[in-house]
Formats: sequence, structure tokens, C-alpha cells
Amino acid sequence: MRPARIRDFTMKKIIFFIALGIISVNIHAQNSQTVEPEMVFVQGGTFQMGCGNEQRGCYYYEKPSHSVTVSDFSIGKYEVTQAQWQAVMDTNPSRFKGDNLPVDNVNWNDTQEFIQKLNAMTGKNYRLPTEAEWEYAARGGNKSKGYIYSGSNNVDDVAWYRDNSDSTHATGTKLSNELGIYDLTGNVWEWCFDAHTDYPDSAQINPVVVAYSNSLRMLRGGDWNGDAKYVRVTYRNWASPNYHTNEFGFRLVLGGHVIDTIPQAPPVPPPAPEPTFEERTANSIDYIAKRNDSQEDRIKQLEKENQELRKEISDLKEYVNENIEWISTGSYGGSSSSASRESSLMGLREQINYLQNEINNLRYELQRK
Repeated sequence: MRPARIRDFTMKKIIFFIALGIISVNIHAQNSQTVEPEMVFVQGGTFQMGCGNEQRGCYYYEKPSHSVTVSDFSIGKYEVTQAQWQAVMDTNPSRFKGDNLPVDNVNWNDTQEFIQKLNAMTGKNYRLPTEAEWEYAARGGNKSKGYIYSGSNNVDDVAWYRDNSDSTHATGTKLSNELGIYDLTGNVWEWCFDAHTDYPDSAQINPVVVAYSNSLRMLRGGDWNGDAKYVRVTYRNWASPNYHTNEFGFRLVLGGHVIDTIPQAPPVPPPAPEPTFEERTANSIDYIAKRNDSQEDRIKQLEKENQELRKEISDLKEYVNENIEWISTGSYGGSSSSASRESSLMGLREQINYLQNEINNLRYELQRK
């Protein structure tokens, strides 16, 4: 039988490790809550995407309004905060600092790095929303009341924008929209997955524009520094995936339509090998021969035009000789006035001079050849 001191020591070790495990679990749970965004389920449906009758002051790139169907998905209740970014990336690129402020000053490529690390930490498949998912959620999904802004026709109720703000604000401090989602209009522009393209005319199902990794990417929702017209639910913006500013942030999506992997730009083909001396010589001879053939064809064409002009002059001179007496006597054209006769003679002279100039130009061009 073990001495009492050994039994007490062993029991203390067991209690210590149990307590350590409980602390570790609690810490992991707290980190998970800090890292992962609170999500709102959005039931799929069909809606009119783009500028419709309920909007005003729309731009051409918000049109045409077209039917779009999206599947069920979940979207972040709030924009990704600086605390969440810091927990995943261990950095904070934002200009305006604050744990509950949306992370800003991030580009599209930054969001992809964040999502990759977050998914590795959580075992989930977070991603950026498609442009169609974003607008469907901003409009209020199947609970939409057709507002101009996300949740209201009064922009000050739901958005931080130029007229009421000079920086970003803590997420969730304005009213939510019909689905209980905050800041879909104003505060920071939100990156979408899609590359930039014009809207189609036809109906779409789970549309997503998958393009090369360096393609322009869509942004929606407007920001703290923009006019009210830019925070409407239909307004579209886009930027290079490498561009960042203190007006750009994002929110996350789970589920929905599976987005294919982003294709990489096709590789640049290797430069063609330098031609040999013999190849260069042969190419030069061929080029000179073709050029000579072309010049000979042009000379033949000019000679033909010259002959045609000469014939016109000859015909005109013959015409003048036949009619000069009529013009001189006043019987030409039924008029006998000297002014009329002089005018007719001047007209004939002008035609002759014109044709003579044309022949001179042709001669000059032939001499150049």
C-alpha cells in the first residue's frame, strides 16, 4: 500500500491536469467565439437583381434588372471586425482602430488569405458572398419590403455614410434590415467573390463570375465616406484585387452554391527562338519580292488611270473644238450674251486644267515608283 503522501501527490496531479484541460477547453471556446462570425440564415429564393422601379438615380451598370434565383446560405450578421481579423491573422491593417470596428484597409487577396486560415482553424468552408447573394441578403431576402437601402428608405436609420460620419463605426450600431443583418449599407465597402462583368438580360440561377485571379472584383454596400446614392442596395463598385483603402472591408458566407476554384491566368508562352541568318535572309528576300510585286501592281494601276485621264482630256478637247464656234457666235445653249459665252469658256478651261493636274500628279507618283 502506497504511503499517504504519495497518494495525495498523485491525486493533486490528477486534479491539476483535469483543471488544465477544462481551462484549455474554455480558452478554445472563447477563441472560437472571437474568431467565428455570428451568422444569419438566408432562405433562398428568386428576386429581381439590379435597378428596378423602387430605386432612383441608377447608373447604367446597375442595369438591366433581371431575375436571379439563389440557394439557401448563411451570411455574417456583422462585417468582419478587427478583433476577428487579429485573432486569425495576428495583425491589424486598419486605419481606424477598435476591436468592434469593421476591419478596413484590406484588399480582395487579403480576404482570401484570411478565409484560408479561418477555415483551417475551424474546419468550415467560409467564403465571400457572390454579388447575387449579397444583394439578395441586402434586399431582405424573402422578407424584403423593397427598400432603397438595406432595411429602410431613410438612409440615416441604417447606414454610416458621408453626411453622418468621418470614420468607420462599431458594427451593429444602426438598425438591421428585414433579416436582422447590420451594416449592409455604409460603414465599409464589402468585397464579393465575383469578378466584374456587365449584367445579363436573361434569368440566372446562382450566378457567379469566376475569372482569372487578377481580374477586377466586385464591392457592394458603400462606405462611411460616400454619398447616399452609393449605399443603395443596387449600386455596384469594383476594384483591383490588390487595391486596399480604409473604405474596404468584408463579411463572410457559409453554404449556398459551391464556387469553383479560381482559375489562374494562362502562362505566358516562351519567346520564339531567334531565326537563323539563313531564315532572316530568306524572309528579307521574300519581303522584298512581295513589296516589288505590290509596287508593280500599283504602277500598272497608275498607268491605267493615266491613260483614262488622257482619253478624257482628248475627248474634252474634241468637244471644245466642235463647240467653240457655237460659243463664240452666241448660239451655244441658246444665249447670245458675252458674259454667258465667257462663262462657258471658263468652265471648259477649268475642266481641262483639272484633268491636266491629275495627269501631273500621276506622273509624279510614277516617277517615285
